[in-house]
Amino acid sequence: MQPGDYVDQYDDDEGSSASDASDVEMEDAAIESGSEAEGPEVDDDPMDGVLGENAAAGSSDAIRDLNINAHDLMQLDTAMDLQTESLLEEVSVKVPARVRETLMAIKSALEGAPATGSLAHDAALKHLAKRGVAWPWAIDLGREAIQYKFGYAAPERVDVVGSFLIGGTNKGALVKRRGGFNVDVAVQMPSDLFQPKDHLNYRYFHKRAFYLAHAASILKAAGLRVEFAYDRNDTRRPMLAVTVPLAKKLGGPAVVHVRPTVAATVFNADKLAPGRNNVRPAADAPAMDPLPATPAYNAALLSDMHQLSHLHTLHKAAGVVGSLPEALKLIKVWCEQRALNAWAFPLSYLAAALALKNQVGRDLKAIQVFRLVMFYLANHDFAAPLMMLGDHADPDAFSVSEVAMVDQDGVNLTTWAGRSDATRLQLEATKAATLATAGEAGALFLTPKIAPQSTFDHLVRIPLPATAPAFYNPRVRLDDPSLAHFLSLAVPRLLARALTTRVKLIAHVGDPSAFPTATWSVDAEAPGSATATPGDALTFGLVFHPTEYARAVDIGPSPQDEAAALAFRRLWGAKAELRRFPDGSILESVAWGAKTAPTKIVAAAIDHVVARHMGVTSGVAHHGQHPLHKLLRGVERASAAGTATTVSVDEAFRELAALITGLDEMPLPVAAVLPLSPELTRTAVAAHRHRATFAVELEASGKWPTEPEALYHMTLLFLAQYATQLETKHGLKATVVTSPLSLDVDFSGYAFKMVVKPKSSVALRDELRHAGDMSNLTLVYPGFAATVRGFKYLVARHMLGYQIHDHVAELLVAHVFTSPASEHVAAPVDALAGVVRTLALVVRHPWTAEALGVVTRVATPSRSKSAMALNGGSLADDEDESATAQTPAEAAAKAQREAASKRPPTGALVAPPAEGTVVVSSHHKRYTVELLAMKRLRAVAKAALAVLSPAGANLTPVKAKALAAVYTPAAADLTAFDVTVHLRSEIVGAYVVSGCARLAAEHPGFNPVEQWLADVARTYGSLVRTFHNDVDGGVVGVVVDPRRLVPRRWDHAALVGGEVSNAKFLVARRSRAAADDSDSDDDAAAAGGDAVRMVPNVEAVTSDVARMGEGLVDRVVIQRPAEVLIGGDDSDSGSDSDEAMSEDEDSE
Repeated sequence: MQPGDYVDQYDDDEGSSASDASDVEMEDAAIESGSEAEGPEVDDDPMDGVLGENAAAGSSDAIRDLNINAHDLMQLDTAMDLQTESLLEEVSVKVPARVRETLMAIKSALEGAPATGSLAHDAALKHLAKRGVAWPWAIDLGREAIQYKFGYAAPERVDVVGSFLIGGTNKGALVKRRGGFNVDVAVQMPSDLFQPKDHLNYRYFHKRAFYLAHAASILKAAGLRVEFAYDRNDTRRPMLAVTVPLAKKLGGPAVVHVRPTVAATVFNADKLAPGRNNVRPAADAPAMDPLPATPAYNAALLSDMHQLSHLHTLHKAAGVVGSLPEALKLIKVWCEQRALNAWAFPLSYLAAALALKNQVGRDLKAIQVFRLVMFYLANHDFAAPLMMLGDHADPDAFSVSEVAMVDQDGVNLTTWAGRSDATRLQLEATKAATLATAGEAGALFLTPKIAPQSTFDHLVRIPLPATAPAFYNPRVRLDDPSLAHFLSLAVPRLLARALTTRVKLIAHVGDPSAFPTATWSVDAEAPGSATATPGDALTFGLVFHPTEYARAVDIGPSPQDEAAALAFRRLWGAKAELRRFPDGSILESVAWGAKTAPTKIVAAAIDHVVARHMGVTSGVAHHGQHPLHKLLRGVERASAAGTATTVSVDEAFRELAALITGLDEMPLPVAAVLPLSPELTRTAVAAHRHRATFAVELEASGKWPTEPEALYHMTLLFLAQYATQLETKHGLKATVVTSPLSLDVDFSGYAFKMVVKPKSSVALRDELRHAGDMSNLTLVYPGFAATVRGFKYLVARHMLGYQIHDHVAELLVAHVFTSPASEHVAAPVDALAGVVRTLALVVRHPWTAEALGVVTRVATPSRSKSAMALNGGSLADDEDESATAQTPAEAAAKAQREAASKRPPTGALVAPPAEGTVVVSSHHKRYTVELLAMKRLRAVAKAALAVLSPAGANLTPVKAKALAAVYTPAAADLTAFDVTVHLRSEIVGAYVVSGCARLAAEHPGFNPVEQWLADVARTYGSLVRTFHNDVDGGVVGVVVDPRRLVPRRWDHAALVGGEVSNAKFLVARRSRAAADDSDSDDDAAAAGGDAVRMVPNVEAVTSDVARMGEGLVDRVVIQRPAEVLIGGDDSDSGSDSDEAMSEDEDSE
């Protein structure tokens, strides 16, 4: 026997309704194996229309024209099709026999239990207490109002509903989820338990809760594991969760959701129309005339009346489009990844509606059906109700709900949703339609669950007020008895009024249909709120507008508009004031003073309106970029070390560029001044750490020499002339540097370095292109620069700065902002969100299998060539193209190159990495990073994500102390190194913490630590790798390549050339030669098989590294085993050092 075999109703004619179908009786299901129904036969035109004649404007036409508008979406990507087929095999559920047995046990227990008879309220309470269960009811109705009777009798029918049966038992649309999978069972309560007026004043729901509690006691006595839960966080509709333990290979634990329902004929549907009132105010409540509508209450009752109708509609649609069950699985997976599980059923019903309207081809595959649903959602106007099936309902009647997706029975399936929830869904659907069109199955379905810390730019956690706010008035309470649920819809509206264009989206962070569902024991009191998180608080996520979120003034209406001005002042209270603006207008406004940092304005506005309108004056917690900006400002101050500057380095660069371009006595005029170093692309951790380097591009000339030596001397003369002009005309200090050939210029408190861009320098051309792209990205994405700085600082603090090139760090962040395959709806504006996404990229990308190709060219604001040059923008790839007129063929070729530059790199740039390396590529260059460094970065990223984006439901905002801990490597991290070199504190303070490029430094631009580490790298090559925090670190970690420590035959050329440049750092070791060792010495083998082999002497190398850093190094410690070789306070350290040094002499 299989529960899926019990759906004999689908053997009826397709036109039969659920109410006319025969009962789904489990005891009558003893049908032979192999006779399962695969779905009904259907006509070509099963129904007349998805929308009725009175459908809302825009909805009907959108569906009817769907095949035309979505023509491009119908092109099937073979690779994506294969990926989705593999995914469907992975997530599909084959219901085990144990679950089927549990379904049978539930049916048998409920149908076999005796009736309780009619019980008064007090008697019903005593009855449940005697059976050891609580009444799952948290709504206060007033004892004097409870004059009706309660009771239990065997259900009229027990049906397996939901995804289990869609398309027949050989298909179904169940999917594995992180907590297992669920099966839905509808228990239809006897009609004679209810009176015609039980639809009023919660009577039906109260009786339903008693019926459910008694059913829980029956199933508990039958030995099943039973708990209470709220159905979609609706406190009116508790349900039972029966857990069936299963092994992970079977899909994890199964949870059977038991929902009491009622026959569709028990109550008059007209009285449950969305505009009707079915909850009367209490006798002592203020007078209400007219009575407010209760659309959510009415829809909840109607939903219980039409459970079987929903099943019948979905099953019938699956008979029309055979791939519909698989498409529904894709919809569920997509919703699960984005915490949109509450939308899974409405979207499934929409897919069925499209199928029944013949807007989905019979032969389409699942991914194509998914594309069509996403395309429709992206283009639908949620301001109008969506009448998905039938023409029996008036769309205008559903205007009382913020969001309406109405089924064929007139049930609004989305009464729980607010307009902000619909906005979020539409943003996600728009992104999904784009990804589906591009064939990006990975970003759609295969990414881990997307965390809110990376989805939103800002998170705010607001405690529930001790006293209900004034806007939660008696009229509102009639339809929404849960304060938490009401606030989850009302707070986004309140914040939207205050923040206006600062944000694109405000949404409650919480999935009312998340699985596994939050449950409580059957003998425990029902929680008063299903939506509140632990600690009685609600969390909301904000997506910022890139250019508006940090504005200093909120401008309101004119005082002449009395109604609008009064509303503005009611919103802001004492903060509102009249201000005169430069254009002469006088307007209501709220100004955020200089004491409020731009990164805190949104938080300050939220705190103010929440305190004013909700009475919450403490406990509001924010998760955003302000702590990160504060951390970076501390680094900037330390780097400046008291250096007084009146302008930023960007402003100083623009002024200096203007001076250089204004020099009129140069042999060739300046075409552009281009940024080259991170200090001028706004991506350096702090200024003053290196000279800010830029390139001067001169006008084209055919007189430039081609010989390298002649070109060098010509460039030297140009630089000397620039130095003379800047000193004589502007009084600047300018010094020509011969290696590398450049001009050091001190200007406005900053140290600059100027180079001349030769046409033939490919390396410099690629550097300039990269710098230009980074500068453009900072203009297009306001959050890019701060994200790069935050990520670079994290890399540096964990001693990876010398292993992860600056350009690699910039490209990793750029991929987060520009990747067309990103699973996020928008690029991050908040820097902390950007860092979280970058860390997730580091953790998830398959580095050893494929290179990471990064798009760095994006559309930029229209600017003139001079403006681009002065603002750090990028110019054309070839200066000759910009200097001369182009033919149509040249223009077409250039346009083709520009289009190609906006696609991810291809070809050799993204060829698979070599063994032991990983690759990050842009359109300009391929960067190689050692696998050892990437593994360490990946470990750091995992640890950081555990704090910044913890798994599970913990949405506690990260504060400054927690963020500082992320940027502080643990002491245990030093044990990962073979050797640690501790630098003298005065050296660290003078050359590492303080920027060595400060004009006040003793030798501006000179960093002895960098020079020493460069000498170590040149001396020992691949034998050792050095790790150092070059921002504020005092320890250098050294890792010896274990592959170089394998004993080898003595070969002076190979050993010295491949490992170290001095043979004295080799030590001889004898080892027994294997019989088949072709490298063993013949003489040694004849003498007994001992072969002389050589390995690097790590102790000698360590001592030499310390010697090379004389004056910089305080002490050197060998970690394995821990041994202080140089320096230290312990007396044993000296003897260890002496012993090590004597061993070095012996090895020599």
